[in-house]
Amino acid sequence: MQGIDEGWNKEITKNTNLTDFIDGFFDFIHPVPVGEDVRRIGENYHMGDIVKSETDREIEKERLKNEYKIVFTGDSVVELVL
Repeated sequence: MQGIDEGWNKEITKNTNLTDFIDGFFDFIHPVPVGEDVRRIGENYHMGDIVKSETDREIEKERLKNEYKIVFTGDSVVELVL
């Protein structure tokens, strides 16, 4: 572990391809292009539909959080029926 650069984490940005970074860090070479394989497999499982569904779910969750935040922190009165 002595040969590891102390500032390695500063090389990572929002645009860094982490697969390539980690492969380079460990001197690992893929026998086939992994990114293309993942994309091809994703297409077989309708990845676009799954991403849309998950995105829609997150948008709805945020909408509900904002709605409840307004109800509980706004000037509204919340009645709890016992």
